[in-house]
Amino acid sequence: MNNGNVNNNNKTNTNRVRAVAPVPVASATPQVVYDIPFSTIIAAWIDCERNKRSSNSCTKFRWHAARDLVELWEQMRSGRYTQRTSMCFIVTYPVLREVWAAAFRDRIAHHWEDLRFRPVMEKYFIAVGDRSMNCRKGYGSLRAVYTFQKMIYDFTEGYTRQDCYILGGDFANFFMSIDKALLWECLEQIMMDEYEGNDKSALLYMMRTTLFHSGTMNFFRKSPESMWKDLPPRKSLFHMSGLEIGNLPNQIWANFIGAIFTDWVINVKHVDGFIIFVDDFRCLVRSEAEGRKLIEEFREYLAEQLHVTLHPDKIYLQHYTKGTKMVGAVIKPPCKNYTPLNRIKEMQKWANRAFTGNINVRKFSQFLLGAFKTSPTPRSTSPGRIYIANRTRGHFISAMMTFNNQGTTHAKRIAMLEKLRASINSYLGLMCHYNSYKVRRKICEKYILPTWGKYLYFEEEFHKCVLRREYDKTYVVRNRLKNRKYAAKFIRPKWQGEPDK
Repeated sequence: MNNGNVNNNNKTNTNRVRAVAPVPVASATPQVVYDIPFSTIIAAWIDCERNKRSSNSCTKFRWHAARDLVELWEQMRSGRYTQRTSMCFIVTYPVLREVWAAAFRDRIAHHWEDLRFRPVMEKYFIAVGDRSMNCRKGYGSLRAVYTFQKMIYDFTEGYTRQDCYILGGDFANFFMSIDKALLWECLEQIMMDEYEGNDKSALLYMMRTTLFHSGTMNFFRKSPESMWKDLPPRKSLFHMSGLEIGNLPNQIWANFIGAIFTDWVINVKHVDGFIIFVDDFRCLVRSEAEGRKLIEEFREYLAEQLHVTLHPDKIYLQHYTKGTKMVGAVIKPPCKNYTPLNRIKEMQKWANRAFTGNINVRKFSQFLLGAFKTSPTPRSTSPGRIYIANRTRGHFISAMMTFNNQGTTHAKRIAMLEKLRASINSYLGLMCHYNSYKVRRKICEKYILPTWGKYLYFEEEFHKCVLRREYDKTYVVRNRLKNRKYAAKFIRPKWQGEPDK
């Protein structure tokens, strides 16, 4: 008999529908908790791939990109997101440091979060004085150095005042000692107040999941395990409970803690000339006593309010004429400003010249008139001097010596040319922004040209390294194609039996 379930599209089952077993609950589609459009996942993927398409992790992800993106989307909107296996390794430059790299799928989730909370963070950074110089578009170490140089110039009224001291400090084991509970309390408050997107609940869920996830839950070591023996326990997540160094959100959140400290220093303590780069900060004070008082206040505030320790061995308090180190550079006033320190140095030079009998009376009299005049020092038109730090200079020399030791034959040098050029230009690109012409010239002429002068040369006053044409692979191939020489080799395969042209 007909039970009422008629299937008119199937004539092989006597127009009746067979009974179907019920779908198990475990295989059913998860319930949607957060409304997350799939287009936002695609946008995060595109943002994550930018400048990383040649990496191994990105290439492997493309093989199953559609499957993994849909899986990531389903987990995020159903509230079941979990991070996959992270990679842990140790870098030795410039110091031993533990670095964590999340799976590429999880990096897409990090970029999805970053695209939403970064505008809120940027708004907050600007509101508290715009003194955070790291992990922001348009900012960096170079801007930090030039900004602080201008602060010194304005604070000393063109280097005419002597009541200026530079106070600097550093946070001890910053990333590893961050209190996640305190950080989440601050993040949740600012996102609830300032974020205006429709996906606020989903964003808070993803931020909380990323923040409280520890890489030690699921990881593999890329570096040998023996390298961790030389790493202090306070700098490893295997002994601490802070943030991983390497993940994109953690960089901005660490910067956010520094911005909270900046807000207190500028708006509560009213300190002038304050600037911070990750955990490295500098500020300007009028006297040494004021600087020592601020050190104790900084230490107390960081410990009680942010649960961060001020490094006892990295406190800096000196007169501005002695210069200050900051993110790979040394900032000093102009040479011609006769400060007490400069007067002593100049007198020593003239004493040595007088002892050897090599002294110019006219120049010596000009120095005396300028050094011991009672009139006030005129406002300097020069913003000052910026030199490269000795550590950066030493790393440059060490890298070139390594290339020299490895390039013992002509064939080895040819294979290393592209890597050598990239390494040289990375150092020169930084040093050319500072007063470092003599340093660049000395390193290039002493450590590079004697070994590699046959293969490369320098232009624009040692601003850039250029390979000679006969050793530049791009130029060689382009020239062959232009002259139609060996064109068939690069354009189409040669058929067997085809005559040579």
